[in-house]
Amino acid sequence: MIIMAKTESARSPLGRLVLFMVCLAIAGAIVAGVHYAFVDLPQQKALQVPTNDGSASCAAGCSDAYQACIGGCSGDRSCIDACYQNAVACANSCGIEIMG
Repeated sequence: MIIMAKTESARSPLGRLVLFMVCLAIAGAIVAGVHYAFVDLPQQKALQVPTNDGSASCAAGCSDAYQACIGGCSGDRSCIDACYQNAVACANSCGIEIMG
């Protein structure tokens, strides 16, 4: 009569631990790659360089006000100078420095 003995795994506990750690590392690399491809990469592509729209629209308002102001001066130099000083003050409030 042949009795089959319980067969134990041929691997040692240390070998099983190493195999488990290798499988865990492979699974982690796959999860990280999927996360990068579907979450991080689209966010990087969607990023846009910020523009200075706030100061540009502010400066456009200053320019329009200046043009309207000098339109009513009829060549009066002191009136034009006053309009220019108002335009410089307006531009400075927008964070723009006017040279000249």
